[in-house]
Amino acid sequence: MCSPPLRDNADQTALWNAMAQGLVEIYSSDHSPCRLNSPGGKPHRGADASFDQIVNGLPGLELRLPLLLAKAF
Repeated sequence: MCSPPLRDNADQTALWNAMAQGLVEIYSSDHSPCRLNSPGGKPHRGADASFDQIVNGLPGLELRLPLLLAKAF
């Protein structure tokens, strides 16, 4: 469970195309700076934790810029 939800392949393709055309000027993130097993993480709250009981986003900021650069160049 994460917010915003993961996008499907069509959404990803549209985003990469927009970036290639210069239509996207800012690349940003909703990085969630906590480990999945930290007090705010879903595993810590239990498998049945509701959406309002967990942190937003997903960890993994360290991979986003390298992935963007690998795809863009």
